Amino acid sequence: MRMDYTRTMILPRHNIFKLKIGKGDPFKNVEHVRQIKQAVGDEARITVDVNQAWDEDTANYCIAALEDGGVSMVEQPLPTWNLEGMSRLTAKFNVPIMADEAANSIQDVFQISKHRAGNSIALKPCKAGGLTQTKKVAGIAEAAGIGLYGGTMIESSLGTEEQQFVRNYMQRFQS
Repeated sequence: MRMDYTRTMILPRHNIFKLKIGKGDPFKNVEHVRQIKQAVGDEARITVDVNQAWDEDTANYCIAALEDGGVSMVEQPLPTWNLEGMSRLTAKFNVPIMADEAANSIQDVFQISKHRAGNSIALKPCKAGGLTQTKKVAGIAEAAGIGLYGGTMIESSLGTEEQQFVRNYMQRFQS
C-alpha cells in the first residue's frame, strides 16, 4: 500500500491498526511491522497479534524489536499453556502483552491474573460464555489489576452489539 494513499484515505478515518504476524518468518514480519510504524509515525497506533506462534526465545527477540519500533501492544505471543513464559515476557517488557486465546474462561483468567501472564486480557462475551460470565471475567481481571481489551470474534451483528453493551457497561464504572 502506498503511503500517500494511506495518509489521505485511511489515516483520517482510522488510527489503530492490528497486524496479524503469526505466520511466516517472525523476523521478517517484525521488520515489516517496524517499517509500517515508521511510515505512519505518531498518526496511528500499531498493535500486533502473534496468535501463539512464537516460542519464548523468539518472543524475547521479536518483542524487544517491536517495542523499540514503537508498537503499542503484543497479543498472545506464546501458546496458551505457557503462562510462565507469558509472565516472564510481561515482567520484562514495557510494551503491554495481552492474553487472548489463553483467556477462555473465568478459571483461565484467574490463572492469568495469578501468574501476571499479561497486562491485559481480551474480553469477548462469545468466548466467555455470555454476559454473566463476561462480567465475572472482568471482575477477576479488575481485582488483579489486569486491563480489559474489548473485542469480538467472527459473529453476528447481535454479538457485536453484545460487545458494545459490555464496553458501555464497563465505562460507567471506571473513573
